[in-house]
Order: sequence, then C-alpha cells, then structure tokens
Amino acid sequence: MVRGQRGWPWMYLNLPYLGEAEAAYNKGDLELVAEIETQIWFQGGGRTAAQVSPTMRQLAYEMNYRALTHEAKKLGKRLPDAAVPSAERLGELNIPTLIIVGEHDIPYITAAADYMLERIPSAHKAIMADAAHLPNMDHPAEFQRLVGAFLAGLRIST
Repeated sequence: MVRGQRGWPWMYLNLPYLGEAEAAYNKGDLELVAEIETQIWFQGGGRTAAQVSPTMRQLAYEMNYRALTHEAKKLGKRLPDAAVPSAERLGELNIPTLIIVGEHDIPYITAAADYMLERIPSAHKAIMADAAHLPNMDHPAEFQRLVGAFLAGLRIST
C-alpha cells in the first residue's frame, strides 16, 4: 500500500474540494469533512458513489469520521518528525517492496508511488483496476491475490 512518506511535497497536492473540507473542519462540521474526504479518497477521480460498493463506502466514511473526531479531540500522540525526511531515505531500503496504487487514486498519490518506485531498489508497483486510494477495501480478493503473489515470489533464506 502506498503510504505517505515524510518529505514528499504536499504543496503539489491539488485536490478538488480540499478548501471546502478545510473550511468545514474549522467550523466543526466533521460529517461534511468525512463525506468530502470519502469522495476524494474512496471514490477517487472519475467515479461516483453509485460506482462503488455502498457497504465499503459507508465503512470508509465511518473510519474517516472516527479518525477526524479523534483528531478534533486531540486524542493520541503525534511523534516528532525524523531529522531526515523518509522521502530522502528511500534508497536505503533493502527489502522487497510492493507498491499498490488504485487506478482512480488522485494524481498526487500516483506520483508519490512513482517517486518511491524510482528510489527503492527492490520496489515493484501494481496498479489495481477500478480502485481508488483504498484498493484493499475496493477489491479485497484482488488485493490479497496481488500481495500473495508478491510474497510467494520472495526467496526466504534462513
């Protein structure tokens, strides 16, 4: 799964409705923020709510809403940033790495996936069809198949 790495420039993140989500957050309207972010991250670019599983969409909304409420209540503890951003240390990874990205994910994330693919020596990338930012929720069986095939191809030494 493509996870955000520190040091990757958020300034290139240009999402539709991001300003609307920020304004809603500042007003305390977490339901609207969760809905906007569900549209961005779960539906992705070019898909409507009718084109995704309603059950998985609702689950994504609920997970996001829960995270937003925890953030608003300042629950949990944020760790300090590393002295050297992880984006600058990707070349140090010496492990097999599978980068999975959904074909409907936002361009910022697909660019981040390509950035990691270019810098992690043993990286492989898979693009999941008809999936956005949460490909494991969009198509769990296909996700498991991709990960299983990747793991099966690893040589384990003892």
